[in-house]
Amino acid sequence: MRLSFAFVATFIFAASLASAQTARQRDSLLRIAQTAPFDTAKVWALMEAGKLYLQTQPDSAERYITQALLLSEKNGFERGIAKCRINRAYAFNNLGRYQASIADCRIAIPICERLSMKKELVAVYNNMGNAWDFLGNRRQAIDAFFHALQALEHADLPDHFPIVVCNNMARQYENLGLFC
Repeated sequence: MRLSFAFVATFIFAASLASAQTARQRDSLLRIAQTAPFDTAKVWALMEAGKLYLQTQPDSAERYITQALLLSEKNGFERGIAKCRINRAYAFNNLGRYQASIADCRIAIPICERLSMKKELVAVYNNMGNAWDFLGNRRQAIDAFFHALQALEHADLPDHFPIVVCNNMARQYENLGLFC
């Protein structure tokens, strides 16, 4: 009994430290967003604050990223618009708002193509594929993952990312009964 109590106490302590660290990071980023002399710095700070919450609190992530998106759109900052829409699409997927995710992806794709944002193009197609998958539209998901795989050829991404996209693609074929 004593061992399990110690384990639980250690786990709770570690979780509280991680939460405090996230809060400090968020506060620092929001301070930058309030005081930065340039709107682009404000956009990046708000977006990074939102990204802290993509997994644990996607509603908070969506709020911060939307603020960054509005500022990007106000200033015609296309890189900011694309990155905010890609990250917000991820949050929308985690919130179960799949059509909103697809809509953001559809806006981000031509911007990424026009600005040669190669790794972002992989991410946006992967997000779109996941949204289609959640909606049960396997064929659309395969199409999006196929585009992500094509974009991978030109992007400099971490080694694990091609595996993620390939696994997403394989899951679609398996769900359709077309993969042995």
